[in-house]
Amino acid sequence: MPYTVKLRITMFERAATLAGFASDYALAHAMGVNRSTIGRVRSGNLQPGAAFIAGALVALAPMTFGDLFEVGTGRRLAAQPAVPAKREGHSHVDHDKTDRTTDRSTGLCGGGVAGRTCCRLV
Repeated sequence: MPYTVKLRITMFERAATLAGFASDYALAHAMGVNRSTIGRVRSGNLQPGAAFIAGALVALAPMTFGDLFEVGTGRRLAAQPAVPAKREGHSHVDHDKTDRTTDRSTGLCGGGVAGRTCCRLV
């Protein structure tokens, strides 16, 4: 069964406040992600990816993975709504407004940060 990762919202917000981040913009900058990504993860519309998790651990040190995230198995964790597919053929979308190409040999999209893949074709 696949594993899912969910943000511990209260702990994340507390850690950000204690670290001195006055806004989501400042926190996003320190994490190396877009401000909107923080909002989508916080609302449950997006599962935190590797860049979000790594950025949170760096920006909110000495917090640990277990402090900020929880891991579940199988079905989505409670209170986490399904992420609607916004582009045909993609399991999720975390792109900016520019069109992205897909490598048909691997099924991976090239829409991630700095050319890293961000989603797999369904």
